[in-house]
Amino acid sequence: MLLLASCASNGYKLENSVNTENLRMAGRDPIPHVIVQPGYPRKAIEEKLSGWVRLEFFIDDNGVPVDIKVAESHPGDVFVKSALSVFKHWKFKSEPIFKEKLATYTLEYQQ
Repeated sequence: MLLLASCASNGYKLENSVNTENLRMAGRDPIPHVIVQPGYPRKAIEEKLSGWVRLEFFIDDNGVPVDIKVAESHPGDVFVKSALSVFKHWKFKSEPIFKEKLATYTLEYQQ
């Protein structure tokens, strides 16, 4: 799945590749059905940085990711605030297995 949004004010294109390959739990993937587009941090735009944030989480009965933690990010924490601020608003198809199994999701930021 590829998400694209353009930033008209600065001419940069935000490209977030949501890597569903990283959502492997017991042979099944949680399926996102509401995705909130993250913003591209100003520092990353100014410094022409690309990177990623890998999040770990569980999914509650309403399909909302809970107990979200940053597993890894690169470079440093440049994209962490952006990723966390929107990921909590995503919604997934709720299935009992995902309340017990840790899921991971990687948001990639590219200029």
